[in-house]
This record gives sequence, structure tokens and C-alpha cells, in this order.
Amino acid sequence: MLIKAKKCIPSLVSLVRPILAPFVFLAATSGRWQEAFWLFAISLLSDYLDGLLAIALDAKTVWGKRIDRAADFSMTLSGLAGIVGAQEFSPFAPAIISGALSCLPISFAATFLSPEKHWLCRTAKAISPLIFLALMIAVGTCYAVMGIGMETTKWLLLACALISPFAIWQKRHRFQAWLGI
Repeated sequence: MLIKAKKCIPSLVSLVRPILAPFVFLAATSGRWQEAFWLFAISLLSDYLDGLLAIALDAKTVWGKRIDRAADFSMTLSGLAGIVGAQEFSPFAPAIISGALSCLPISFAATFLSPEKHWLCRTAKAISPLIFLALMIAVGTCYAVMGIGMETTKWLLLACALISPFAIWQKRHRFQAWLGI
């Protein structure tokens, strides 16, 4: 019984993102940027922690991967919707929105609709973590500029630049599988 419960912990951490998603959207659209930023930061942290916990607890499951992808998608969409629905824009908003509009539909269709063996699905599974990581950092940056100011955001971006290689390394198995290594 304890072993089965242990395998649920990373999925429960993943569920933080879809739970926070509507609150991030509501905070951003009502101009409470500092609140939106911190809620979004917590969701980014949950994205990082769920993978670490799955590896540490040897709790990788098919459902866990699906929950993680759906949670990433919900958080990214709510973050983007918050930027679009806001009364005031960050200077980064147009670039973030245009990048998302070009990447998200392809990633969604390939990840959720294609057969597992299809090359498009395999490719999307390899690159979608990077797409979502980049979009989450971009949306988080937009929220940070609006919520805590440009000077503090510079330091946060530096921290993200230092942490990102670890997040990418954590997803390395997807690239290895895609490349056949």
C-alpha cells in the first residue's frame, strides 16, 4: 500500500499547476501582477519538483507523464491568457504571444492526438518540454516585470539561466529516445 501511495506523490505535485492556473489568470487580468507572479513561480517550482520526485522515488508512470503534460499545458495557457486579458501589457507580451501561437497548437496536436509510434508524436515529446520551459520562463518574466519590477527580474532571469540546464538535463531521456541513443 505504501509503495502505491509513493508513486502518486509526483502526480499530486503536478496537480498544483492546474489548480493554480485559474488563480494566476484572475490575478493577471485584474492587474494584481505581484500575486500572479508568485502563483506562477510556485507552479514553475512544482513543474521542476514533480520530475525530481518521480526520479527520486522511482515513481515514473504513464499517467504521471500525461498529468505532467496536461498540467504544463494548462499553466502555460492560463499564463498566456492572463497576459492577453490584462488591462496593461508588459513590453514582452507581443513576442510571447506570437511565439506561443506558433508553438502551442503543434505541440498540443502532436502530444495528445497523434499515435505513439508516429514520428510527429515522438518529435513533439522530445521538443515539447523545451517549448513549455521556454514559454513558462517567458510568461514568468512578463509577470515578474509587471509585478516586481525590472531590476529584480534581471536577477531572476540570471537565476533561471543557471537553473535551466538542470531542467533540460532532467528531460534528457526524451532527447535520447528521440535520437535513438
